[in-house]
Amino acid sequence: MNDSKYLYDLDISQLANVPYQDVLLLKLNSAKKLMNKLVHIENMQDKDRMSKVHKAIGFNRTLLKELGFDDLRINSELKKLGEKI
Repeated sequence: MNDSKYLYDLDISQLANVPYQDVLLLKLNSAKKLMNKLVHIENMQDKDRMSKVHKAIGFNRTLLKELGFDDLRINSELKKLGEKI
């Protein structure tokens, strides 16, 4: 099993008191930023990690959709989150 630092470049244990949907959005946002770093900065050196991060992105999107989010709302919330960070 991969830890949160490996998949999200984030220690999710610090998010214990954050609402579930917000944690999912934070994880999704962090995974997307990590994927960008892996592709553009690290020049796609770690393909195994990229594959696992890609799966984590899909998994968190699926969980958000189970909570009633659609793609438009997910993207809107990610944009808002990016403006806060």
